[in-house]
Order: sequence, then structure tokens, then C-alpha cells
Amino acid sequence: MAYEWHYDLSTDRPEAIEAFGDLYTAYALTGEHITQNSLCQVIRVELDGVGYFVKRYRRGSENTLALFATSKARREWNNLLRFGQWDIPVARLVAWGEESLLGITGTGLVITEEVAGATDLSVLANNNAVLFGDRGWVECVSQQIAAAAAIMHQYQFAHNDFHWRNILVSGSIHSPKITLIDCPSGRFWCWPFFQHRRIKDLACLDKMAKHKLSRASRLRFYRHYLGSSNMATKDKTMLDKIIHFFARRE
Repeated sequence: MAYEWHYDLSTDRPEAIEAFGDLYTAYALTGEHITQNSLCQVIRVELDGVGYFVKRYRRGSENTLALFATSKARREWNNLLRFGQWDIPVARLVAWGEESLLGITGTGLVITEEVAGATDLSVLANNNAVLFGDRGWVECVSQQIAAAAAIMHQYQFAHNDFHWRNILVSGSIHSPKITLIDCPSGRFWCWPFFQHRRIKDLACLDKMAKHKLSRASRLRFYRHYLGSSNMATKDKTMLDKIIHFFARRE
């Protein structure tokens, strides 16, 4: 079975270069278990004093038709590369690839560098972080997330899993920085399907925001997303759909 493999590492990281030198060596790595489901497993390894998240995809549990479609591993690394081209902050992609035979892909790997000192927004929210009581911190984080969402949607691209757990925050309380992770489901959508996906992205963000942020903060986020403090009728209509998107599912 053939495979393709890419890595992007500086020469001052010899342990990482050896560990990520080819797909099978990287796939065999052992480390701290982070998460696992039927399609993938994530472990954390530390090399040259730097942490890396190794995401191992398996194809065996997908249906026959799905085996011929673009793999989740490929979609994820393509989306990370795409976000980088769009100047959306993402975890640095350091190695990626997958095996294939006669058009059917097998195991795949996506390896990203750990963002030092970062915590995902859902963990912060569940731990009742005092950060949410700091208006300056909330405003700075809100503006960055709104900008990332606006850029994606400008290209008619929807994240499709835009929850707080997939947004990391690092830096100080006075200068926080967001980083997006985990986007294998993101894709381009044509009109009119895009509008529904756009609303879903924003509703996923608001799903937890409504429990942690004031209505005024949530409204400021939406205005940052629109790039204007003035909302037209269509903007107000969309906001109503965002707020009530999960009403019947909760």
C-alpha cells in the first residue's frame, strides 16, 4: 500500500524529525491518551521539549461508499492549511499524510504542535474561570472569534463543529490569543445551503455563550462578526435564527 507523507520541522528538533520522519514510524508512537472514538485517536507526545498532538485516523469502521470519499484526515489537514492561508490562527501543522490503495485510503495522521499555555474555551467555562468576568478579556477574545468566523464565511466555508471546545485561548488576561483546532468537517457550501450552515456555526458558538456571557456581550460579538454596529432587517432576522437554532434540541 502506497502512502503520502509531509512534514514541516526545523532542524533544531532532531527527536521530532526522527519520530515524524515517515507515516508508519509516527503512527506507532506512544504517548499520553487524550481522546478516542471509532474513527480516530489522539495522543500527546513530547519531543525536544515541545508537545505535539498526534491524531490517528482509521478507515475500517466507515461504510463502503465513504471509503472512496475524501478522508477525514485529508479534510482536516487541508482545512488547517487553508486557515493558515486565510490568516486564521490555527495550531501549527507539523506532519500529515495517509496511506492508499487503488483510490481507497487507509490510516491517516494529522500532527499539530501544542499551543503553549492554551486552554480550550469550554474547559474555561466549565471551571467557571474568572476571566469571563473581565470585560476586556471577553471583548478581545470575542473580536478574534468573530473575525475568524467572518473570514470563513466570506469564502462560503462553514466549520460545521464550531463549538467552544475547538477554540483554544492562550496569552495573558490583557492580551489573549485564540487558536482554532479540530476542523475535519469544515467544507465549502453553495447557496442556499451555505446560509443554514453559517447560522449553525454561529449558533454553536452561542450555545455556551448564552450561559456565560451577557446579552450585551453576545450582541457585540454579532456586530463584530457583521463588521458594523448597525444591523439591517436581514441581520436581525438571522440573529433570531441563531438564538433559537437549538431551541427544540435542548
